[in-house]
Amino acid sequence: MNASLPAPRSLPAVRLKSRLAILFALALLAQSAIAAPPVADMTIIKGHSGNFTQGDVGDTYTLFVTNAGTHASTGTVTVTDTLPGGLTATNIEGSGWNCTLATLTCTRSDALAGSSSYPAITLTVNVAGNAAAMVTNNATVSGGGETNTGNDGASDPTTVVQKVPDLSIDVFHSGTWNEGDIGKTYSLRVDNSNIGGFSTDGSTVTVVDTLSAGLTATAIAGPGWSCVLATLTCTRSDVLPNFTTYPFITVTVNVAGNASTPQSSSATVSGGGDTNTVNN
Repeated sequence: MNASLPAPRSLPAVRLKSRLAILFALALLAQSAIAAPPVADMTIIKGHSGNFTQGDVGDTYTLFVTNAGTHASTGTVTVTDTLPGGLTATNIEGSGWNCTLATLTCTRSDALAGSSSYPAITLTVNVAGNAAAMVTNNATVSGGGETNTGNDGASDPTTVVQKVPDLSIDVFHSGTWNEGDIGKTYSLRVDNSNIGGFSTDGSTVTVVDTLSAGLTATAIAGPGWSCVLATLTCTRSDVLPNFTTYPFITVTVNVAGNASTPQSSSATVSGGGDTNTVNN
């Protein structure tokens, strides 16, 4: 009687693959547990002192580059500044930096230890006479062997004091008026008063007067003013210094026989570079 022996048992293929997968996963975990090598991390901050003013010459920004990483920088470090409209660079420099005014770029290649800073860069600018009331200067740093680029930029919002006049207008009359009066007058006074000491800019200054229904204008005039009776409008373009007044405008009126009480003259002033309309 012949009896066949059973074949040798072998490890199922599926179990072998499972064990290989576990070994591979353990190898990956071991690899990720190894700390990444230390690297430099270049950062930049910038600032200025006080407010700028339209027309300023020689205002400055200061730029600081720091290595926030745990390893010294390697290779070239580059700083680039970008000025907004209204500011013009006249100089850029810093100890140990190689700076180019035309591109507002500074470079250096000496190693910067972790948690330390390079000498500051000073950027000198002139402010345009028509610069906006708020401008923002931006700068970036790159290079040095860093890998984290998320902190490579800095912005510096800058307030620019506006050199503008502040025109205001007052209306006066004297005495008591009666129904049917002829030739009564209002006086209109235009002042320029501002804390900055700024004159009007030579553009046209316009005064417009508005009368109540019971009043009829018969004349409007003032030294140096060009006035139109039909529209009760007067204009002029000569510069008015700060804390001074244009010659008065006189508005002559007749009072209707049935005029009610009170009657009034309301006037507005505009132009001359004035931007504050609250008191116009």
